[in-house]
Amino acid sequence: MGTQSETCVRQRKQTVTNTNCPSASQSDSEPKTGQRIVFLDLEGVVVTHKSILATHLPALAGAKIDGYTGGGPDWANYVDRVAYAMILRVCQKHGAKIVLTSVLRTRHEVRKHLLDLAEILLGSSPAHLFHSCPVTEHSDSREEEIRDWILFEEKATGSELESFCVIDDRRLEIENFVQVDQRDGFSYDNYLKAQNFLVRDPKPERIFLWSTPTPKEHQLALDTAATH
Repeated sequence: MGTQSETCVRQRKQTVTNTNCPSASQSDSEPKTGQRIVFLDLEGVVVTHKSILATHLPALAGAKIDGYTGGGPDWANYVDRVAYAMILRVCQKHGAKIVLTSVLRTRHEVRKHLLDLAEILLGSSPAHLFHSCPVTEHSDSREEEIRDWILFEEKATGSELESFCVIDDRRLEIENFVQVDQRDGFSYDNYLKAQNFLVRDPKPERIFLWSTPTPKEHQLALDTAATH
């Protein structure tokens, strides 16, 4: 028996008008509110030249995650946890769900690892941050696959997406695109750009680099983050 995401993929391959996907159980008479979606590639975004190189350092070699065999040798151990945490923060902060576009999207063990690592980083269950249906691989064009996913989802739920962004290291010809450098992965500039695609004029977050914030400044930063 296949996983839920594999079932979604088979149904999406049949036709973009098929509404049997678990995420599409709502009828036209019960429309959902608009969703915010982050279309996420993995290779070159959270698995990068930098993160792979860093795992060869003795201090990081001992911090590897055991028990993962999918997606190539030690794939899970090469995830840049800072880059991944920033993507999770964007989603958590703005109520967005992740839809995987990676070539590894249908591998159950990859999804499981992403969820396990996210739970460690967030300190709570991240299941609500991941959409049950990944983008379906049916053409040579990732742009077309993403647009078909949006068409399917909007028809299934009876409402347009509120907003979305596409995070990838490839150069894609698609709206709301965040280009990532595969050498360094998802950066702070990428974080700001993704945030701007999901919400209009987000308030800047207070980040202290050179000095310890006063208790008042620290509380203000926490209050600002909590309200966005």
